[in-house]
Amino acid sequence: MERQASFGPLLGMKALATAAVSGVLLLAVAEPPAGSEADHSADALLRRTARGWCARYGHEPGLQVASVEVRFLESPEQFSEGEGLVVAPVAVDVPGLQKVVDVDAYPPVLRRLPAEGILSLAWEYPGRSNRALRYLGLALVERPRRSPRQPSAQPSFVGLQADVREEALASVADLEEHNLERCAAFPDWARTTAGEPPHTEQLLRLARKLADQTVAWSEDHDLCAAIQNGRVSRHGAQVLAVMAARQVGVPAFAFATASPRPARLVGTYTDQEGWLFLDLERVGAGYFSGGDVLTTRVPIIGNFGASLESFWNPAGAAYAASSWSGLSSFSQTEWAREGAEPARNTTTTRSVPLVEACR
Repeated sequence: MERQASFGPLLGMKALATAAVSGVLLLAVAEPPAGSEADHSADALLRRTARGWCARYGHEPGLQVASVEVRFLESPEQFSEGEGLVVAPVAVDVPGLQKVVDVDAYPPVLRRLPAEGILSLAWEYPGRSNRALRYLGLALVERPRRSPRQPSAQPSFVGLQADVREEALASVADLEEHNLERCAAFPDWARTTAGEPPHTEQLLRLARKLADQTVAWSEDHDLCAAIQNGRVSRHGAQVLAVMAARQVGVPAFAFATASPRPARLVGTYTDQEGWLFLDLERVGAGYFSGGDVLTTRVPIIGNFGASLESFWNPAGAAYAASSWSGLSSFSQTEWAREGAEPARNTTTTRSVPLVEACR
């Protein structure tokens, strides 16, 4: 339980996150424009921001623009009345993994909210009347383009920064993640599926196994039952891949990306190649580095009230203070494919190399 004890200071700091967000709720006074005016202004912001960043950084390699757009529809069945705060994660900011250089937003944000290396933006949700609402967050990020990588035959991770390594190895016993600490079958399943080191091969075996068992929809709220049934959803596969890897001593995180197609990744670190990633829907392509901007990195150690499923769901939502639970979401969005005709409240994302935005 030494690792649990070492989390004490971190947990104390993370507990302040909910209080910070609650404080922002009290500051929400500026109502964002809606409808066609908001659409026009958001598009103008994208062009204006890109021009400014191009003038300042345009010739620097490895820079990308992440766009995160949150939409609430003007429809009776989707409308949620209330006053609150819209919060959406826009980019991971962790040394050695990804660096946020600058951000911009429309409407202007009330506050930037960093939590465990995840930068979120907060706007007002003026739910006094049923109308369309649109929020746009932009992040300029240092992250190279995607390239395939072949891990070293004898990878190590002794050089991983100590605090990041501690987080990357936090197990289900430490975090009580998705109740897997109560699953008697989980340790043996993780060990048997992962097999023998090196750790990059262990994570790859786990990802392949789960890719074979993933279905579009599954009753995997109980991941212990999902292990036994051999049927798991995309979300469940991501949770199991990361937590099973940690169970056998592999440093791992799950990631969401600012991609036109929602992508769920798992990643590990090697001293030889740095951070390496697998796309759980394209495991056959193998490991790669770089790629679209990372918007979340999970699991988190503490509790951040203004997040869906503690950032396992990277979509934006509207939150309000609750007398019994601190913060709770009262209007959510669905992480959707870019260009899809929205039938629900949606969060859509994409990444564009800055050099392309400068053309």
